[in-house]
Amino acid sequence: MHLMQLYRARQRRHLNRGLRRKQHSLLKRLKAKKEVQPMEKPEVVKTHLRDLIILPEMVGSMVGVYNHFSTQIRC
Repeated sequence: MHLMQLYRARQRRHLNRGLRRKQHSLLKRLKAKKEVQPMEKPEVVKTHLRDLIILPEMVGSMVGVYNHFSTQIRC
């Protein structure tokens, strides 16, 4: 089964239109911070992108999402 078939219509449409520059830079930062020693947590990457769809490359990363008051950490 293809990954796009697992997403709902809104997410498929969003991904078909492509990722923006800010989203690409976040994915690059997540990939860089995820490369740590075994049995260690990766560092938190803070972002304002609250509407980003979770992609397979993001699994295992720590993301801090800003919500106008503070930063909430999402695993």
